[in-house]
Amino acid sequence: MSKHAIVAAAATAAFLISSIVAQAAATSSMASTSSMAPTAPAKPAPVSLTCAVTSGDVSQTLTITNSTTADIAKGTKISWVLGKHKGSTKLTAILAATKTVTVRGPAGSVATCTATFVPPAAK
Repeated sequence: MSKHAIVAAAATAAFLISSIVAQAAATSSMASTSSMAPTAPAKPAPVSLTCAVTSGDVSQTLTITNSTTADIAKGTKISWVLGKHKGSTKLTAILAATKTVTVRGPAGSVATCTATFVPPAAK
């Protein structure tokens, strides 16, 4: 092998090695950066409440009961579904366990409703 061929082979080998080292460093840097990223806290699942319907001439009344063992904070949004209709109400006061809140629903003859709320995320 000529001296020129040996120098060319050595230069090619050096180039390949430096490329591999650079790629490995970049991959390692990305891996360590991504593992440091904070994870978003899981969003709490909706909690079901008891919901009953009373029909009236003009509208239906939904009676939503806090069927949990804990109070629900003032300002919490209570969502409800009555047939094809959906709505929500914001609590103006604490809703203690076993206590109720009433909401006017649309007119109709739907006999069942569901109600839920999303508790605040754990800190």
